[in-house]
Amino acid sequence: MNLKILLKKIIRSSISIFIRNNFNLSPVDIDTDFLNQKSSISDAFCWRTERGYKTVIKFSNLVKIFFNQNSQIKILFFTKENVKIKETIINSNNLSYEILINKEYMNGVEDYGTFYIFHNLDKIKDEAIISNRCYVGYSLNNELPSFVHGNTLVKYETSSASRKDIIKNTFFLKRQYIVQNLYSLDSQLEIYIANPTSKIINVNFDNKNFKMRPFNCKIIKTNLTKISLKSDCMFLRPIIFECKKEFLNVHHG
Repeated sequence: MNLKILLKKIIRSSISIFIRNNFNLSPVDIDTDFLNQKSSISDAFCWRTERGYKTVIKFSNLVKIFFNQNSQIKILFFTKENVKIKETIINSNNLSYEILINKEYMNGVEDYGTFYIFHNLDKIKDEAIISNRCYVGYSLNNELPSFVHGNTLVKYETSSASRKDIIKNTFFLKRQYIVQNLYSLDSQLEIYIANPTSKIINVNFDNKNFKMRPFNCKIIKTNLTKISLKSDCMFLRPIIFECKKEFLNVHHG
């Protein structure tokens, strides 16, 4: 085996990444080694149907657009405790789609959780890698929705398996994520956090510690003007819901 390839395999091995992350030696926040094979990648998108919320999903048929192939699109919905509650399969030649997620669509469920979107790539001969970042809109009390695109890569599917742990963890060190925005005191804030890993993670927010089970999500109300998270997850990026009177603004951290 070529020495360069061998060294790369050693450096990028799971054991090596664990050591690098825990001793802060060129740490790996997001492991993209899987990008050498045909993959459909998804974020952990947020859906909400509780307290007057509706969710609008807008996405493109990327396989049809880029490869002119018919493709099946699969959307998997999970509760905030990572229990699968719905699966939507789309077989169509349309180039774009829009789905309204309300309590009727979710069979009466008024809550929040995560969803993932995957494209079937079996008919594509090339080593295609597709990430449908979507645009997800949130409407409160039937007002115009505020849209935000995908947050961070979480899971991917190949022709043979479903895989995870793109986002890595650390054991000894705590990573801090600071939202690059300052909020006014009259803003009503909620932060959506999704554990993007298959491990239990520890989170510190507003001087409170809590644990999150694998792929669980959580919405926290706060009146802080500065949002900061500490975690043993290497990339814990929140989504911010900011309400000012009747105006809703949704954005990434």
